[in-house]
Order: sequence, then structure tokens, then C-alpha cells
Amino acid sequence: MNGTECIMGVDFGTSKVASVLIDIDILSGSFASVQIESFHQNQDERKKELFVENVVSAFCACMRKLFDGKSCSLLSIGLTGQMHGILGIDQNGEPATPFVSWQDERGLAQGPDGISLLKEMQQKAGFRPIASGYGIVTLYDWMKQGTLQGIRQVCTLPDYFAMRMTGATEACTDFTMAESIGAFDLRKSAWDEQYLSLLGISPALLPSAVPPTSLFGKLDTTACGFGSLGRFAGTPIATAIGDNQASFIGSVLDYFSTILVNMGTGSQASYAVRSLEDEALDLSAIDGYDVCLRPFINRGFLIAANALSGGASYVSLHDFFAEIGERLFQREAPIDLWKRMNALAEEAGRADGLRVDPLFAGKRSDPGGSGSIHGIRASNFRPHFLIYATLEGMVRVLYEMVGKEVVQRVRFLVGSGNGMRRNALLRKITSQIFQKELSVPCHEEEAAVGAAINGAVAAGVYKDFQEAAPLIRY
Repeated sequence: MNGTECIMGVDFGTSKVASVLIDIDILSGSFASVQIESFHQNQDERKKELFVENVVSAFCACMRKLFDGKSCSLLSIGLTGQMHGILGIDQNGEPATPFVSWQDERGLAQGPDGISLLKEMQQKAGFRPIASGYGIVTLYDWMKQGTLQGIRQVCTLPDYFAMRMTGATEACTDFTMAESIGAFDLRKSAWDEQYLSLLGISPALLPSAVPPTSLFGKLDTTACGFGSLGRFAGTPIATAIGDNQASFIGSVLDYFSTILVNMGTGSQASYAVRSLEDEALDLSAIDGYDVCLRPFINRGFLIAANALSGGASYVSLHDFFAEIGERLFQREAPIDLWKRMNALAEEAGRADGLRVDPLFAGKRSDPGGSGSIHGIRASNFRPHFLIYATLEGMVRVLYEMVGKEVVQRVRFLVGSGNGMRRNALLRKITSQIFQKELSVPCHEEEAAVGAAINGAVAAGVYKDFQEAAPLIRY
């Protein structure tokens, strides 16, 4: 990759910063990622906070790895990252607070009256499908605690990096990130000022919101302090896009005829519609918790079915088998236990009537819920059937959340995430349940790739997303 024209995408994730540099001539990319130092210790264990400078350090290291030994012309930079979380910034655009992650649980804490912060917000401003890690919950808590002094605005983590890379002192967010904060009106594409007023929160604390695929500014290397990017001054930078939307863009060719099934620690099935009047959109199935309606590019919308029963459920089964070996047979689990589990299930080829609902961590709408096993008989209560039924259940949960009518309407099925990449049987089961051939992108770090594409379209490297489609290969 010497002297070539490239586009870059960066994903500020929960545990790592990942990046991709794509040569637009040969449609080939190089990737780099660096782990972020873990959450800082807090006396209140419900709080999940990161020092922004720890993320800055990971980003700088990631850039050094990405550009090591490479000479290229950088045409655009696209950003994405974890949604929902926020940090406060001061008059100079510098962090005034730690970054509060989507994993934060302060909204569940009960006051002296036994009412949680989330419940109090509902009583004041009406029901809204938000969870504890949403930025609006954090902002409401800061207001209650009287700690807003010194905070000029709040913004998401990738929005902060857009500021830092351009030398801006005011935040700007696109609709996809704004919606994730929890106080955005999807129909009006604007902050819900009535809701904010009922909570006693000034709209001035929130950044200006712009449509997806907007330009934020240009790389100012004198301001950002990221040495590895020094030779790319003036490169256009797009406003950050949500990681769900970025992953979809970075995995899917035909946006409005495809279901994307992502299987990581959790799991998610996403599909896009062109408008709220689209025939494929069943608003009655969208509860805002388990199934969410989110802004998408080109004024469209993304429907995301979110389950907590992805790879984490399979890990639970793996650990169960490992504990049986240790406690009953005084044998440590073999290092290839995963491989043995998959081989057993592959050999079984069916669940033989066994049905596993692997909601072992509950659901977003019911965190206290539990999973179950049905149809147990003497003939099928066997390890190989249980493994197969668990994998089947992980996929079936998503199928049922999306709905049969939507599945029948779309033409294509794409899989992403490490769980899908590393488990051939899971891919086979997914294809069988959705009754479509499954394609998997050749590249990993789909969110970073999607961010790169979004940034390239915003900068005019490509005239539209269709022209950028050859970057996705299966």
C-alpha cells in the first residue's frame, strides 16, 4: 500500500479501538486494533466510566499500527463507535467528565423512596423505551446531583474524537448517534424539547444534530495531537455514525433487501426500510427495547432486533460442560472443548425435539427474565442434542423477533460477528432457520469498514453508497 489512494474508518468500541485503511483501487484493506484500558475503579459499582485519555492513547497506538510502513494519500476519514454513552465537554471542547458507557447502571439505583432513577424519569416525563446506559439518563443524574457546572455540552465518544481531530470546540452529532442518547424525536429528526423540558434539562446541553453522511470538518493536525496522522492535514472527516448502522453498511450490499444477523457476545438482526410508511415495517412489533427503530442513511430507517442470547449463551453451555468435568470427574476441560462441542452437534444434525430458549441473561425489556429447556425426554436428554438445540435457539430468538413476514419479504441473508465466522454449524443453522443462503463478508471489523464507506460518501470519494458497494465482498 505505497503511494495509493485510501479511505479510513475508525470504530471506538466498548473494549477496543479498531481501524481499517482501504485501498480504493485494489479494494483491499489493512486493519489494526488496540485494547482500551479497562473502566476505572469507582466506589459505586453501578457506574461504568472511562477516562477519555485512555481511549486517546489506544487510538494513537492504533494509528501507529495502521500506518506503520505505509505511504498513501488519505481521501477521507469515517468514524463510528459505541452508542448511547456520553461525556460532558467544557467551553474549550475538552472533557469535563469521564465517558459514561452504555453499560452504566446508575439509572437502576433506587432513592430513599424506593424509586429508581429510570422510574422517576418516567413519572416526570412519561414512558420512553430507554435503558440505564442511555445518555439522557446520565445527564438527568448529573443534573440531580448538581454536577452540571463546567459542562457546556454533552456528546458521544466518537463525536468527541471528530471534534479533537478537527480542532472544533463545539460538538455535532448525526441522527443515528443522537437517537441513541434517548431524547430524540425520530419523526421530526430533532431533539424532543418537550420531553427535555419535563425533565428540566436544557436543550442547549445537547449537540446540534445533522443527517447521516454529513461532513464534520477537516483534519487539523496542529490541534488534534495525533502524530501518525500529521501528514494528512486537510483530510475530510465525516460526522460519526452509529455502530449498528456502520456495521450494516460494512456488511451488506443491498440495504433494503437484506437481513444482517450479527452473532457476537450478544446477537442482533437488522434490516432497513426506506421510510416509516414502508410496507415491510410493522410498527407494532417495535417496542424500543428488544426491537428498535433507528435512523439510517438516505432518510431511511434501520430496524434492529437485539438479543442478549448470542455467544454468551453458548459460553454458558461450554462452562457447564467444563464444570461437570472438573467437579464430577476431576478433569480439566480440554483446550479443544469448543471444537468437540461443535463436532458432537454436527454429528447429531438435529435437536430431536429438544428446544432451548437461551435467554440466560434475560432480555432488554425484561432483565430479570430467564431461559428454559423444553421437550426433554429420556431419548433426547443428551449432550449433542442439547448443544444443537442451544445453537438453534440462539438463531430462533432473532428470527422470531424479526418476524416471518419480513423474512419472507427480503431476498438476502448476511452473517457477521466472530460467533458467525468461527462456527460453521451456527452458519448452517442460521441459513436453515431463515431459509436463505447465508453470506459472510471476507473482512472483519465491519463497523470500521462501514464508517470508512460512510466517510468516503460524505467526502465525495464516491457519489453514493451504491458506487461504494464493490468494497464489500463475501
